[in-house]
Amino acid sequence: MTTEAFDLLSLIPAEVPEVNRVPHIRARMMEVMDNATGEVWLSLDEATPAQAKALEIGPGMVKYGPAVSSMDLAWFDRSPGADADGALTERVIGGLRFRLVAKPGKFAPLPGGSGVETMVDKHHCVVFSAGRELEFLIDSDGAAFVEQVDALADSKPFECPPGFSLRRLTLSKPWVFRAPRPAKAYFFFPSLRSFQGPVTEMP
Repeated sequence: MTTEAFDLLSLIPAEVPEVNRVPHIRARMMEVMDNATGEVWLSLDEATPAQAKALEIGPGMVKYGPAVSSMDLAWFDRSPGADADGALTERVIGGLRFRLVAKPGKFAPLPGGSGVETMVDKHHCVVFSAGRELEFLIDSDGAAFVEQVDALADSKPFECPPGFSLRRLTLSKPWVFRAPRPAKAYFFFPSLRSFQGPVTEMP
């Protein structure tokens, strides 16, 4: 483990269970959404494209990724629907371990047809290291949303909806962002770029 990784790991509270952590630098994770329940399940470990392609999922499920996380580290306080902070709910899908991390609401198309927006029930904290150049999506109301997924492999360009823009910012020190609950999220296809927020205090 690098010194940088060790220093960032110290930002995760000691009481956070191991299953709640995403302790890999720029992790390449995959998700499975259960359309019957609306639940989003995140892989416990990093996943390869071959694993994702071979993963057998049940009817009414959709798999996404693996996609590159924009954040350097992350953790979840609890699964959506849980009464208190604690270990995330787990399940095995296609032989791989997943944990319940989010439950989005209805998806609404964005102007121009480039993506969708939704409100998400999740308890999510993300960590970005000093020196990182981040992109923030600025919506038509002027609210800022920090990137959470780069793309399938590398950051890919996408077309901002009318009235939206992108703003870049380089961090002078590590930044821990706790997503509001519920969080508002924007997803763009086919790149899988996504942003969450709003960010009320810019780093």
